[in-house]
Amino acid sequence: MADRAAPGTLRVWTGLLLIALWALAIVDMAWPVPEVVAVVGIAAYVLLSLVRGSRQARWMCGALTAAIVALSWSFGVAEAAFAGIGRALVFAAFMPTIVLIRATAEQRPEVAQARRLFTNLAPEHRAGGILFGCHVLGSVISLGVFGLLAPIVGTEGPPEHRTRIVCIAVRSMCVGALWSPFFVSVVLASQFITTVPLWRVMAIGIPFAALGLLISFFVLGDGAGGLAALRRSLASLVPIVPPVAIAAALVAAISGLGGLTTLQAIVIGIPPLCLAGLLPLGVSRLGEAVRATWRSLPDIGGEIGILVLAIALGVVFEAALTAGGAVADVAGLELEPFAAIAIIIAGMSVAGLAGLHPIISATVVLVVATGLPIGLADFVLMQSVLIGWALGAMVSFSGVSVVTASALFDLSPWRLIFGRNIVFVIVFGSVSVLILGFLNRVFVG
Repeated sequence: MADRAAPGTLRVWTGLLLIALWALAIVDMAWPVPEVVAVVGIAAYVLLSLVRGSRQARWMCGALTAAIVALSWSFGVAEAAFAGIGRALVFAAFMPTIVLIRATAEQRPEVAQARRLFTNLAPEHRAGGILFGCHVLGSVISLGVFGLLAPIVGTEGPPEHRTRIVCIAVRSMCVGALWSPFFVSVVLASQFITTVPLWRVMAIGIPFAALGLLISFFVLGDGAGGLAALRRSLASLVPIVPPVAIAAALVAAISGLGGLTTLQAIVIGIPPLCLAGLLPLGVSRLGEAVRATWRSLPDIGGEIGILVLAIALGVVFEAALTAGGAVADVAGLELEPFAAIAIIIAGMSVAGLAGLHPIISATVVLVVATGLPIGLADFVLMQSVLIGWALGAMVSFSGVSVVTASALFDLSPWRLIFGRNIVFVIVFGSVSVLILGFLNRVFVG
């Protein structure tokens, strides 16, 4: 009996600890929390979560910790590691907020209506509906979109058909990393590049995302049925576009008008919005969303650990570069802006294909690039990293989207990577380099 009770007790304590950290992160926005409290609290939560966490999360956290320890020991910058963990306290509020968004979306009638519209699309138009629908929904609920897609695709039937549909879903969701404030890519990049406001990230990222979807639709053959299919696919989004637009606009407004970071704007603005969306549905729906959020709190420790350690690695890496005098050596390379853009996007894509999680490659790129005189406008550097992140995640064996889709739909990761998605990476990556190079020349010279 005690053995069966222990895991439940552990989950309860882990969930309660995260709620405490969630509250602590909000307090920290007004009154700085002592660094030691943040470090001890985050470390305790992550360790408790990893006891029953996934093997992938343990491996990632272990690898990041090893890199931090090695750099700290070699360059004598251990204090930077603790500063980085303390700086990442806000992620203990960000991830539960994302879980709350997913739980709220599950209760909203718009999502149920969108699911019905997807299901009712003619088979020849369904690919286009999934392409655009998974992007819009995925931009807010990210991996939760696969759960909505599961009843439509299933795990039976010809693997070729499932592979094609799921590849489209992975591709369209990953493209959301170019602009959505609810994606870790935008949040992490905003932690390093603080001069680009969220509204500008969205204003640049949304057209790039639209370009990527159109390339998928017209060039890669996801739009069987032509313009008529495109119209029907876009019509299926009508129920879900308003709530997604409201959520994104609210975060952008809070960030811009309140002088807050993207992370802080999400943590402050989204829970009241979720409450406003649930109250009209009745107490039972509100209770179900709260219970779903509570059940998930002990399970996101791996993701929080990876994010916190990635931030700590970035701070340590920056301190190590300074201590070792490597900044001057790297600056001496004098990369041309066009070459720098191409290296960032291609390098992060190849790193993802090699199994390196985008959060690691992005952290390294952001630390190095933000300290180099390479003549890149900040918004161009930001978008280059976001595109590299999206493409790297799309073809990464360690990417959460590929791993989740592979397990949920019983498909080999090889099928999801080495097909149209890798073709998309090459085509969209090349076009993006040209466009960003042109924009940088216009704005910087």
